[in-house]
Amino acid sequence: MSSVSICTRRAGNQYTLRAVSALFWRVASFTGLATRLGACALTATAPNACQRLQRSGDGRTCLCQPGYTGTNCEININECAANPCKNNGTCTDSINRYTCSCQPGYSGTNCDTNINECASNPCQNNGTCTDGINSYTCSCQPGYGGTNCDTKINCASNPCQNNGTCTDGINNYTCRCQPGYNGTTCENSKSAPGPPAARAPRVPVLESACAALCALAAD
Repeated sequence: MSSVSICTRRAGNQYTLRAVSALFWRVASFTGLATRLGACALTATAPNACQRLQRSGDGRTCLCQPGYTGTNCEININECAANPCKNNGTCTDSINRYTCSCQPGYSGTNCDTNINECASNPCQNNGTCTDGINSYTCSCQPGYGGTNCDTKINCASNPCQNNGTCTDGINNYTCRCQPGYNGTTCENSKSAPGPPAARAPRVPVLESACAALCALAAD
């Protein structure tokens, strides 16, 4: 009667292949004993990687646990070999699985999802958000500026002249002018009272005529 081999684990992480009859193997496989008898690894570095031995053309074949390969299931399959992590993510191999450490701005099992930085509505005062890679930009409404459109910018250029005080509004501003100035930007100086008008000079010809008339009246 033909026989097949099964693996048996002994003390000290040593392993023994033992031949049993094919009839026993078939009965054991049917009852589930074969799995229990063969559920030991052929190497100490991968315990229980070999689920059981089955008959094959060369006498035995080891059926490996998921994540292992090789004649004796001694090789841990590298799930990172296929480069599953996208967008420069870093792959870490484990037993029958892998994990990806994603670059900033990406998420997902394979780092294939661009995180939407606009999801939190960072742009204020009705600004429009445009998502980027680990960033966003805000297009602001007139009169607003800043990264998040949270700054009124109408007074930023100091439009009020002559030490006027600027008050920011919604896309406009008003200037409170210092005494003596007016205008939208306090650009005009109010007119100050001028000096008294000069008296007209005395005319010598009139004075002579008056003197002559006075002399005739005296006679």
